[in-house]
Amino acid sequence: MGRKGYYLVFEGPDGSGKTTQSKNTLEYLKELGLKEKEDFIYLREPGGTKIGEQVRMALLDPENADMDVRTESLLYNASRSQSTKQIVMPAVDAGKLVVADRSYISTIAYQAVGLGMPIDQVEQTIMFAIYNFTPDSVYLFDLLPEVGLQRTGKDKDRIEQRDTVYHHRVRNGYLLYARANKDMFRIFDSTPSIEEVWEQVKLDLDNRILEEWFERSGR
Repeated sequence: MGRKGYYLVFEGPDGSGKTTQSKNTLEYLKELGLKEKEDFIYLREPGGTKIGEQVRMALLDPENADMDVRTESLLYNASRSQSTKQIVMPAVDAGKLVVADRSYISTIAYQAVGLGMPIDQVEQTIMFAIYNFTPDSVYLFDLLPEVGLQRTGKDKDRIEQRDTVYHHRVRNGYLLYARANKDMFRIFDSTPSIEEVWEQVKLDLDNRILEEWFERSGR
């Protein structure tokens, strides 16, 4: 039996606009008369649960500069495991649309490729953490790191403070993973204005995502 609901993830390097576009999506769903929590759920990673938010603070705190790369990867997966079991899976089982700001794909890009960790080992840990529950679709917002990091402003978290070389590896990690999983991904160029990118996102939401979700859930 297939899924009743739909799991849509917004991904991209820092400053790519993924959070802005995910929130535009939430507002659009409300304009359509859909209700948050009743019809759709919003989730951010790391976080989304009480445990996850505590993990998020440790992960992004600039004072934790000595955090080991494996510790970093495992903490992301710990937060993700909790949100998958507590929020994502029950919501999809109930026929809801889950809109997520980041997912395990961030760990592929930021920790496996960005920090040079063995991808096969990282993927095994990820799949264990998320109960093999992967997204239906991923929106990847692509942008040069030099542009994205300028957009994030001066108050950068621990990950954003890493050098440009690292952020280029992250971007490449995203693009490589997207090319290897073409059916799951839609790639948006984030160079244009927020409004221009949103028009592209809205078009795909209307013509593909919402249509499939409505059919599955009977809405």
